[in-house]
Amino acid sequence: DGPLDLVAADYYGADEIRARGVRGYARLDADRFAGLDDTAFARLAGSGVMAITIEPRSGLQRGGGKTYQGIVQLSPDGIAASAETYFAQSEQLPTVIRLAAAPLYVAGDPMPHWRAGGIMLQMTPESAKQGIETKSDDWERLSLLLRTVEDLELVDTSLAPETLLWRLFHEDEVRVQPPEPVTFRCDCDSARIVTVLRGYAPEERQGLADADGIIRARCEFCGKTHEIGPDSLA
Repeated sequence: DGPLDLVAADYYGADEIRARGVRGYARLDADRFAGLDDTAFARLAGSGVMAITIEPRSGLQRGGGKTYQGIVQLSPDGIAASAETYFAQSEQLPTVIRLAAAPLYVAGDPMPHWRAGGIMLQMTPESAKQGIETKSDDWERLSLLLRTVEDLELVDTSLAPETLLWRLFHEDEVRVQPPEPVTFRCDCDSARIVTVLRGYAPEERQGLADADGIIRARCEFCGKTHEIGPDSLA
């Protein structure tokens, strides 16, 4: 119920054709935001919930291949703390997450390029099933180390991820997997919009159309406007 009343993000796993992809959208009431005397997350977002929905691809059997959703209260400490609660309650996996974002200024460009970074430490499902206590010496030590990460370390363009891992866990055996590219990807589709609109009564569709009879639906993720004419709905 704060000025930032909606944040949505979709993550797509890699398939045979496309690499991993992500898209996001945030809705901010500029007038209410301008009136804030404190931009802490608790004031910015207010009270609400975080919902995480997992839709397995065909052939992947998580929960029998069915869509799964977990909902937790939004933590006043931020998105990372809310996600930690989700993993603890819905997945029973002790987790520590650090997130940061900052503007990146490039010479010759007056507009900032935003950069975000994050790091997550999570107990493996196998260890969790074995009943390893979260207060064990190893977990306590590793989670405390991860919580020492500074925001600057997560967004510093000159600091390689491998270097940060070495700073944190040089006393432990750390195996680094090859990086996997993640690109912007939006799967909005006019055909799906047509399917939804066909479920409306003709008079309801008429109320959605512009003066020229075209229904225009703008994707908030990628900004594309889908134009649906009467012939498409016949």
